[in-house]
Amino acid sequence: MCGIAGYVGPNLAAPTIVECLERLQYRGYDSAGLAIRTNAGISVTRVTGVVDGLIREASRDPDATIGVGHTRWATHGPCSVENAHPLVSCDGALAVVHNGIIENHAELRHELEAKGHRFRSGTDSEVIPHLLEQGMREGQSFQEAFVSLHTHLRGTFAIVAVHRDCPCLLITRRGSPLVVGVGDGEYFPASDIPCFLGHTSRVLYLHEEDCLQVDLSGVHRLENGGRSVKAFDSPLTLVDLDPAHADKAGQDYFMIKEILEQDRILDHILQLDPSPIESLGRLIQASRRTLFVGAGTSYHSSLYAEYCASSLGVENVRGIVASEFDHFASHLTKSDLVVLLSQSGETADTISAGRLARLRDAKLAAIVNSPLSTVVHEADLILPIGCGMEIAVAATKSYTAQLTTIMLALAHCAGESAKGTAIVREASNGLYNLTSDTSRKLVKLIAQDLGNSRDLYLLGKGLQNVTARESALKLKEVAGIRAEAFFLGEMKHGPLSLIDEASRVILFFGDSDYMAAKTAASELSTRGARIYTVGPQPLPEGAFHIHTDDIGLGLPICQIAPVQLLSYELAKQHDLNPDRPRNLAKSVTVA
Repeated sequence: MCGIAGYVGPNLAAPTIVECLERLQYRGYDSAGLAIRTNAGISVTRVTGVVDGLIREASRDPDATIGVGHTRWATHGPCSVENAHPLVSCDGALAVVHNGIIENHAELRHELEAKGHRFRSGTDSEVIPHLLEQGMREGQSFQEAFVSLHTHLRGTFAIVAVHRDCPCLLITRRGSPLVVGVGDGEYFPASDIPCFLGHTSRVLYLHEEDCLQVDLSGVHRLENGGRSVKAFDSPLTLVDLDPAHADKAGQDYFMIKEILEQDRILDHILQLDPSPIESLGRLIQASRRTLFVGAGTSYHSSLYAEYCASSLGVENVRGIVASEFDHFASHLTKSDLVVLLSQSGETADTISAGRLARLRDAKLAAIVNSPLSTVVHEADLILPIGCGMEIAVAATKSYTAQLTTIMLALAHCAGESAKGTAIVREASNGLYNLTSDTSRKLVKLIAQDLGNSRDLYLLGKGLQNVTARESALKLKEVAGIRAEAFFLGEMKHGPLSLIDEASRVILFFGDSDYMAAKTAASELSTRGARIYTVGPQPLPEGAFHIHTDDIGLGLPICQIAPVQLLSYELAKQHDLNPDRPRNLAKSVTVA
């Protein structure tokens, strides 16, 4: 969600931080700001809209080499300059950026206002600079007041603070991601690694509730309540992330670049060390029951796991949405397995589900795209999906990589590893064909045919219903269309009442569902609906047809690609940015 980018080093802080914030734009934001430590004090610049607006206003003092920036995704208080971060103390001596949620902000605000503090925003975060200021009024040093935040704040946070009298940044985290990039005499506290790629690939990871001081001499742990510092002894990690993943490779948007990478990613998955997938297969086989847990697109991956397991004869596998996991956790035991699914590895609802599963002594595995994320530190077994950085907010290549990993693990559990590998190869070929220039031209024609249609229904049976659900999500997220998914056989049990000449319907089916799809198409077209089909053969009622070979468990991996492309084309058609859907964030780090 929100992005944090700090800098301590020999170079100008403002342009360096703006460059770093630009690399975090994929996380989603509606306002941005900078706090730069200058000879005259703390210079704060805040804007609504894009990061580019910061650099025109920011301090260019040649001695201003320490500062912090932030991109905000509004949760408490609307998008406005007043609510943008950094947030400052009453005296303007210090500034703070914060990611997360302060659960007790209302009571803290009341207490601080009673002590004379003036609040200028509607955010929960503003209690933090005032708590620091109050501590210093009462005789604490900046460092002591910072450490004491942990005794005052309830909730989750990643915090970076800067003070006019201290040539450093103070940083801490609880439940929200924060790392430090370590360059050659320069340091980059940040909410995500892509922020400082191009400057360094060396990373320090903060543990929960670490309080650190970052200055020109290095990174230090605050000890004895902030009264002393000690060299931070956490080992440096060299991250293997190609900065090329953070550019568009000649494409107009990251989304289309990532859609077109999918066939190669499946080939890459088959080249990875198979032992984590085999280990998950064995864990599933040995467990009383297995719950796959995810949010958003990852929830649809969990539903795929449920259907896939049933098809392979693997019993007692369920897909659960992460935000509802507490309703399913009461009967977990040490004989159960919970598999967390998350692209970012920082999804708050998924992390909470994992921690609840841990409290019930369940075994914990994680299928993630970020092998050094919070989820990784929670799990017993990690399965990286190996698709590289995904920059566009809407998940595309991470979804098909998740499905592939899940299918291979379940195939191994069922003693069908060779079958699983063969399906992945067929799916890779299918994705190659479905993202070809010819297929893209067909999808563009469908987008033009849909025009300004605002209501779209997507139908599928079994595994194809999972595709319908994920397709509806993509069309909502990227194209801003009210798209709803239903089971193929459920239209006549209520939703059919919505169908008229303005209705647009996409049917997903395989060979075994052809007759059910044909029946549904007849019912829908009779009532005036315009129909588009995705499957092995066209239907007479279909206005357009996209051919997909039926490759069994691999069909959902292929059939999603045309709708990913359709969402992209419709977004462009409606003058929307496919990479940054309205109101959405890549990494949802608040519950």
